[in-house]
Amino acid sequence: MSMLSPNEEVDMSMGGSDRNNPNDIRWHLDRKIPIALLVALFFQSCAAMWWAASTNTRVDQLERGQINAYTKLNVLLDWKPRWIPSSLR
Repeated sequence: MSMLSPNEEVDMSMGGSDRNNPNDIRWHLDRKIPIALLVALFFQSCAAMWWAASTNTRVDQLERGQINAYTKLNVLLDWKPRWIPSSLR
């Protein structure tokens, strides 16, 4: 980063930026970034979202299976055979 001389002023206002001003320190997208990099980042982001969605679907299916298994287990534990005397239950 270059140092400013004491006579130079930097406009830090939130107004429009001057692209030809070398003292403009705000962030901007440069044309030196290859389009292939931008396309790769886009597809990588799409793949990450797809992976997250499929993981969420799988977790939902596993949760439903656990709820069904828990319900069946409760039914089995609540079942009391009639032939066992009530004194032994």
